[in-house]
Amino acid sequence: MIVLKRSVLTEKIARRGLHLSREYSVDPLEVHLVRQLETPATVTFRTGGSASEATALLRAAHQGGDAERLLAQRLYPVLDEDGRLAGVVTRAELLHGAPDDPRPLGALARPAITAHPDETLRTIANRMAAHHITRVVIVPRGDAGGVEGILSLRHLLEARRVDLHEEQHAERLITPFQRTPRPSRTVARGTGELHPQERQLTP
Repeated sequence: MIVLKRSVLTEKIARRGLHLSREYSVDPLEVHLVRQLETPATVTFRTGGSASEATALLRAAHQGGDAERLLAQRLYPVLDEDGRLAGVVTRAELLHGAPDDPRPLGALARPAITAHPDETLRTIANRMAAHHITRVVIVPRGDAGGVEGILSLRHLLEARRVDLHEEQHAERLITPFQRTPRPSRTVARGTGELHPQERQLTP
């Protein structure tokens, strides 16, 4: 018989060094860290580039150029001359932008909502809800600058799906130990002896 003192989710938290004196219902987003699910930001733009150039690039990809690389990403970090994050623009903003927009992307970009690789997904979910967004840019802690990746609402749902699968798998493996009841010993009425069928079971 296999007995777990904790559920799969609380076991993960305990392994991270947090003591649990009793079993709780654990938010699965508290178990995973950003670095486990973020995807690389393969496409970035520079603040000095024009909005019209970026729009033309994405429209060409949409028509069959480099669509898989450019259009799979929906949030594009905009970096300054030193490679630091200056803001973000969305794929929709660029695809539907004016083809002759002369503004630099630095002027078009809005402030980025960021996250760090060592933060929990629960923290990021709360941040997304507070800012009414579905994607954040992952940046390193400290003054390193640059961009590490993108985390989206889809990643949060994927983390929940993985933990749900693990819980269901654990429930199938860990089944209660059931004892097969032994036949009761009965006495034939009026004889003081075991019933013939019971006598066969008696050692």
